[in-house]
Amino acid sequence: MAVDADTGTGPVDASATRAIGNEFDVSINIAVAGRAYQGYQAKLRFDDDKLAFVPTADLSGDTVNESWTYTGLGSMTLDATITQSDGNGNTVNDSLFGLSARMSGTTTATGRAAVVRFKCLALGTGTLHLVSLAEDPAFGTTTQGDSGALINTSLADASVTCQQPTPTPTSTPTSTPTSTRTPTNTPTITPTPTKTPTPTPTPILLDSDGDGCADVREAEMGFDPLNFFDFYDVPVRANPDPAPNGSRNRAVSLADVLAVLFYVGTFNGDGGVPNANGVAYDSDKNGDTVKDGRDYDRSPGPLPDPPWDAGPPNDAVTLADVLVSLTQVGLYCTGSALITPTPSITPTPTKTFTPTATPTNTRTPTVTPTPTPCPGGVCPTDTPTATGTPTATSTLTGTPTLTPTRTPTRTSTPTATATGTPTSTPTRTLTPTPTPTVTRTPTRTPTPAGAPNAMAVDAVSFQEYSPEVNATRTVTGNAPFRADIVITRAGQAFQQYRYKLEWDPAVLVYDSQQNLLNPLQWDCTTPTITPSSVAITCWASGPLKVTGPVHTVTLHCAGIGTSPLHLGSGSGTFDSRGNLIPTDLVDASVTCQ
Repeated sequence: MAVDADTGTGPVDASATRAIGNEFDVSINIAVAGRAYQGYQAKLRFDDDKLAFVPTADLSGDTVNESWTYTGLGSMTLDATITQSDGNGNTVNDSLFGLSARMSGTTTATGRAAVVRFKCLALGTGTLHLVSLAEDPAFGTTTQGDSGALINTSLADASVTCQQPTPTPTSTPTSTPTSTRTPTNTPTITPTPTKTPTPTPTPILLDSDGDGCADVREAEMGFDPLNFFDFYDVPVRANPDPAPNGSRNRAVSLADVLAVLFYVGTFNGDGGVPNANGVAYDSDKNGDTVKDGRDYDRSPGPLPDPPWDAGPPNDAVTLADVLVSLTQVGLYCTGSALITPTPSITPTPTKTFTPTATPTNTRTPTVTPTPTPCPGGVCPTDTPTATGTPTATSTLTGTPTLTPTRTPTRTSTPTATATGTPTSTPTRTLTPTPTPTVTRTPTRTPTPAGAPNAMAVDAVSFQEYSPEVNATRTVTGNAPFRADIVITRAGQAFQQYRYKLEWDPAVLVYDSQQNLLNPLQWDCTTPTITPSSVAITCWASGPLKVTGPVHTVTLHCAGIGTSPLHLGSGSGTFDSRGNLIPTDLVDASVTCQ
């Protein structure tokens, strides 16, 4: 990885010259990718007396720029809002930390990964230094493979020389002679003896909940010192079963995000059946009688805790967990100080959870719905103003994505009622097959460019490790499968969206639906369900430009044939008054055999 001091030229430049007062861009590049990687993290340190960081991207959706600009190199879409810090103790931020990763798979893409804007403040040369893992083991610059495996990554710095703008020629002034001052004797100063301070012992910092974070540090971050789960530090790296996972390091970085992502699709009660990455929730590889999946399982934290707070496990590792982890990137606990509970207080052990004895049989954990009116009392038509159903998802960072959950099609149990796999009605006309086969279409669904916004049906949910928007799929057997509702274009900000998904009831049967967006930002009505359709309306507190999967719908085959997945009347995006914003709609289809 290398810093390019001049983005206006082709090669990676190690230096550049700029005028004081001018803003300019540099870039963080993946210069060589001899080994495929899933993501990278970068910590860029600069001389704060020469340079000032200028944010160029709004990843939090509050219309205020707070981050550098990610380029999406190698189809990396998990982008973390950067964290600024003061490395030299002068109360001026001089370090920037950020990361980006792919949702699945690896890449060998090279080129600009992030563009960073600075402004020249004073004469002189300022360094742009990529902090290494040797300098900062948690947040140092590196590329990483799947599950957070570190890749040996060489680093190259750059520098920028700030100079005065080209001066306007002026007349040369005539020098005036000055008198010479007579030196005077300097009095001798006798040093005053000082007392040598008595060394004091290192204070013992209490960690009441045993999460590796001192109580005083948790208070600084706004966390609960009695809540083990709020600080999302997980064992890294995560390894395929039966190899033991790593350990916690009291910091949340790219390794933690990728480790949580590695466990996506596992759930309490999966019977040890692994996901596509070879890990299962119910495994206990370290022999501590606690299911391994519980280490990576969380839920969004309750208000009024900080927006990056994490809640207790909800028995499934989904993309909602990944997004909660992503919001905590850059948080760390007290460094070298001793963290030991005092004898007078009995701390909560790090892992004293009671394993769940019975398997969970629900695909979508929900909470009790609370009636929520639409903003201004206006909702799109065709949908009852019922209750909003918050779902356990997390704050999106710029590019909201879906929430992968359990994938029942991966079970090796030869019946349709395998452990952890929700059973459908007993009147199905198909004989369950041991392993339902899903044939995916490798081409992306084209999105028309007529309207400012676009909504599409993805026939193969991202939860099934398919990042493309698929127009078709083929399913063998009657095991449940998922399709996503995706906002593929948001040229105009919208405050509400609605979909009505329709299908052929002779071929498909509805099972469930799940909201994939942050419940702190979006409220949704109770879905309206018929034998051939499901409809739902969701709204936010203000206009947003959100793209990516917003809902997932679970169906199963009930007959042989091809059924459309059609976005029916009333589907689209809407403004705050419920007026339809022109929205292109793209359908899909499913063939059952």
